[in-house]
Amino acid sequence: MIIKRSVLILALVAAGGALHSGSAEALVTTYTDRAAFQAAAGTTVLEDFNSFTEDASFAGGGVLDVGDFTLSGTSPFPAFNLVDVPPDNTISAFRIDGTPFVSTITNTVDSFTIEFESEISAFGAEFNYISDDSLSRVRTTSVDLGLGEPSIEIPFLQPGFFGFVSDTKFSSLTFTSNTGDTWSLDNVEYAVAEVPEPGMLVCLAALGLLGVVTRKQS
Repeated sequence: MIIKRSVLILALVAAGGALHSGSAEALVTTYTDRAAFQAAAGTTVLEDFNSFTEDASFAGGGVLDVGDFTLSGTSPFPAFNLVDVPPDNTISAFRIDGTPFVSTITNTVDSFTIEFESEISAFGAEFNYISDDSLSRVRTTSVDLGLGEPSIEIPFLQPGFFGFVSDTKFSSLTFTSNTGDTWSLDNVEYAVAEVPEPGMLVCLAALGLLGVVTRKQS
């Protein structure tokens, strides 16, 4: 009986590993409509940066704690890496709804990163002047979720909503551009991932089955 029980548990654990490895390639769906994004993301949290009463910089590798996540930018220019609070805006054209917003600058060297304390499954925000192709240079800004997948290109928004939902949890978003791009974002919305992965559920089921078999034997 002990041998059979061990084989059964190993088979369930192996099945869990197969389920987990099958989801290794992330499926990411993008949205330009907030309502559609919310419907797909489920329960979300909103950060509008309105709790800030004065400008707060994260330039030159600085890290700014916003609560559930941090902001950091590698560019040393403080005018483009901060939570900008009206009416003392250094770049008033980047305002989105007249409230505090995040402004940053990205290129092939300098990046902007949002790091979450917990893993999330969805992210969206109002962006302004991102991927600005209105000038002679075609600017393209992309975001990397650290999942080993190609970066997600963000369309030109002035302003507009852009978000995505992933079937694989992530906790970091790193934005870069093919050339210098200064832009802003506000009203960040995200969904915290709390559901255990399928492989873990199978392992838990295996442990529960082990307990049942053990009680029957005793």
